[in-house]
Amino acid sequence: MVAMNVEPEAEADFKAWYDDEHVPALLAVPGCLCARRFKATEGSHRYVALYHLAGPEVTASERWQTATNTPSTLKMRRHTSDRLRLVLRSYGGHSHDRDIRTHTGGA
Repeated sequence: MVAMNVEPEAEADFKAWYDDEHVPALLAVPGCLCARRFKATEGSHRYVALYHLAGPEVTASERWQTATNTPSTLKMRRHTSDRLRLVLRSYGGHSHDRDIRTHTGGA
């Protein structure tokens, strides 16, 4: 999960970069099952992105690092603030966790 704010004057470029470059690059990384971006209706962070991964180790892979450190990405980061990044693992042991993995195409 990544949350951030974007400078208002860079918002159009942010949306285009995210939709046209960033999400396709991440979805091409083995182990990235889904990538979605949300715009908050309230709260301290205007944008939140959720990435469903086969496991937390996906973010340490060379392919993930390449996809998240492109020249366009580094340029766009200059227009973001209050970045919050969390790598989370499913809280196992609950039957609904297994159901979620089944419905999202996971293992």
